[in-house]
Amino acid sequence: MKKIFVLSAVLYAITFIFTAEARINGKIRSYVNNTPRQYEDSLDTLVPYLVKPYTSDYDKAASIATWIASRIAYDEFMYNNGKATKMFKDRIKNSMEGEEAVDDKEDILISRVGTCNDYANLFMQMCQAAGIQAGIVKGYILKNKKRPEESMNLNKSHAWNYFIYNGEKIYVDTTFMAGGKLRNTTRLSEERRKKQMDKLEKINKKRSKIYPIRDYYFDFEYDKERRDFHYEGKEGQ
Repeated sequence: MKKIFVLSAVLYAITFIFTAEARINGKIRSYVNNTPRQYEDSLDTLVPYLVKPYTSDYDKAASIATWIASRIAYDEFMYNNGKATKMFKDRIKNSMEGEEAVDDKEDILISRVGTCNDYANLFMQMCQAAGIQAGIVKGYILKNKKRPEESMNLNKSHAWNYFIYNGEKIYVDTTFMAGGKLRNTTRLSEERRKKQMDKLEKINKKRSKIYPIRDYYFDFEYDKERRDFHYEGKEGQ
């Protein structure tokens, strides 16, 4: 009897988790997963394809976020070894100040890896290409939600997005949505990372590698997240 109760509780929890996180329509996921490979090397062909079936900016943004999160792997090596370059930081700073972002958006379509700055910048640029008003929020990942200053001191910086729908800001974090990772280990050197990158690029030339996504972070509950995980810095918009 006890075993049955435990099993029922586990199944209920699993059902609840997947139900709670099913924020993006299954038809959108299916459409994005079947994106023709020849469209994915340029935003000029990719964005029109992703938004073509949809009339609302909400569904268009969901399609864009799904593609990014299911195709771009998070580069743990770059993050854990402090290799996020000054260019990334300048790009975010410029875009937040209303200046034109550095035009290297096509590079990530080839490498298919990035850190939060890359995810946030790509989402913003793809939304703008689709005629959707979008921006970047820059802040921190909370290590201790009671003392957010610790995250600032530890430089747990992070970047995420918003887009405008029906006059309101809808928040999206494609970094947290993403299920793919370029793994960092104690043995991962620049040379080993390059081998991983070369292997991934070879795979993606023929058919895009598709990762699972966590779509809770599309249109997430921002007030709760600001208390529990995301913390806006002074530059946050």
